[in-house]
Amino acid sequence: MKPSHEFKKFCLVILMGTLIISLWGCSTCFVKNQNQPASYPIDSNVQTTAERMIAFPYTQTPKPPVDRLSRVSEYDNYGYGAWTFGAPLPVESRNDSAPSGIMPAGYAVPALPPKAKLLNFFTISDIHITDKEAPNQLIYLQQLNPTYAGQNTSIYSPIMMYTTHVLDAAIQTANALHRGKAFDFGISLGDTCNSTQYNELRWYIDVIDGKVITPSSGAHLGADTIDYQKPFKAAGLDKTIPFYQALGNH
Repeated sequence: MKPSHEFKKFCLVILMGTLIISLWGCSTCFVKNQNQPASYPIDSNVQTTAERMIAFPYTQTPKPPVDRLSRVSEYDNYGYGAWTFGAPLPVESRNDSAPSGIMPAGYAVPALPPKAKLLNFFTISDIHITDKEAPNQLIYLQQLNPTYAGQNTSIYSPIMMYTTHVLDAAIQTANALHRGKAFDFGISLGDTCNSTQYNELRWYIDVIDGKVITPSSGAHLGADTIDYQKPFKAAGLDKTIPFYQALGNH
């Protein structure tokens, strides 16, 4: 017995409906995945200054005029940004006495028992999480009046665009070192936010907590096209590391 015409239509409708639902589900998953904020994992090769340091070649060049600090493309002309990996920082016992040392004159090193580790901890300081779009940042005030802050060039740095990203990288570094040799705790020594604004403090806490960061304010211009404006997912500090915050300016 051949299937009826109505039965064929019924089967076709069921097939089309199933196909549409499947495609809609895949499309939804695709859009959802597309909307997931990116994360920025650091290099897996994590080393301390006891293993290598960054070396900066010294060049005697004039400083850029204050009103040209934001012209990052010209920094090479002043010798900024050049670096290489260098030798490690030697670990030394400071038992030297005055006048050039840190111990009082006549200091004698006492006989000590074998060394024992008391604590293993990390510190961070001068994070300066910056809302670069806030008009109260000193760099904007200095542009309006070049004599402001005594021609101080240190109030501006191109890294202001990426302060949340740099903190995220530092937290990932602490996590990596913790996996190799566990920290007893971590502590931040102050100067956490650049302008003590609520959103700067919120970004700082949220990076440590591993939340999604929207590193822009105002109209969030460029949030889809400019890398330092795009939301991202912070890694967050390893929950097994106790963390403390000191108040004040480093």
